[in-house]
Amino acid sequence: MNWLEHEIFFMAQQRGASLLLACPAADTKILLEQVVEANEWVLVGSWDHDHPFAHGPLLQYRTSDEGIDVFFQPMHLPFPKHYNPFMNGSKPLAACAKRRFTWEYALYSGAVFAYQMIHLPILAKYDYFMKLDGDLVFRNYFPVDVGADMEEKGCIVGHAAIHRSGDCEARNLEALLAADQALGWPKPKSLAYNWCNVDGKGEKGDVVFFGNFQVYQTKGFLLSPQIQSISTYMYEEWVDGYFTHRWGDQGPFVMYVCQMLDLPDLEKDPRICSYAEHRESGLFVHGKGG
Repeated sequence: MNWLEHEIFFMAQQRGASLLLACPAADTKILLEQVVEANEWVLVGSWDHDHPFAHGPLLQYRTSDEGIDVFFQPMHLPFPKHYNPFMNGSKPLAACAKRRFTWEYALYSGAVFAYQMIHLPILAKYDYFMKLDGDLVFRNYFPVDVGADMEEKGCIVGHAAIHRSGDCEARNLEALLAADQALGWPKPKSLAYNWCNVDGKGEKGDVVFFGNFQVYQTKGFLLSPQIQSISTYMYEEWVDGYFTHRWGDQGPFVMYVCQMLDLPDLEKDPRICSYAEHRESGLFVHGKGG
């Protein structure tokens, strides 16, 4: 619903940026009809590749208004093996923040961004991966080319808000430490700091990057062997996470940062770029009501 605002006010201001649009393979026809054809995007390329999460070719479109490149990838999104939906006739039901969430919500609103999408081969083409929620509403032109700005400043992470964590991130640090031990990686570089390790208990982090506007360097960070294997472990092996506490797209990403970066002061470190002023000014809001 908000695509035209995103295209004009945000995407057109980003040099060398593309939109990666993904969906469950079963929904391909719906997305093609209601998004691609409805917006009159033009097919300009098709790329065959063999990947366990890719269901068919990666299609490249160009928008008719601003000429934005849009890559469309239907995806195969299996449950982790410990949640085989064909066993016992049941599917997981996550609970946190005094709410219960369906498995569909837990997977499509969060898990897929922190795991499956960061494993797609197309990420190697780009310097940064940005997760931008579709229900963000831009009210004017975004004044920053985010990728160029982060490159100039040497930033590895970009965000528009840092919030305190809750029980939706329960045991995320415990999972990270278990992954490091199982995979043979060193302990997290920020393990000694409270933002990563609340009260030094080794259970969870104290903060999250607000999920609807977050940016991460690909080469050297998301695509590093450490993060690629840790993200797999946290989804495929750690039972008490995505489909128990509804980790979403916040709990895992902050642990990736904890693992890779030594950040005594998360909010003031120059490797962490803040775009919070644009949220606070009302340039963009979360949903029509703000």
